[in-house]
Amino acid sequence: SSERAARANDAARRIAATLQRLPKRTVYAFKLRFIDGLTYREIGDELDLSLSRARALAEDAMIEISFAIA
Repeated sequence: SSERAARANDAARRIAATLQRLPKRTVYAFKLRFIDGLTYREIGDELDLSLSRARALAEDAMIEISFAIA
């Protein structure tokens, strides 16, 4: 339906706006995890971070996105 499409477009805009205001490293960790499917260990290797810091960055982005679309 058009209402459903409008809601999806609104959510996409909110996600994009959220990603634009987050630190680049956080966004990159999010992309590597949830778009590219890398493990937290692989993200840590890519960004020269500990596994726990890589997880924290990706999850921080996910939390912010969750708030944005709630």
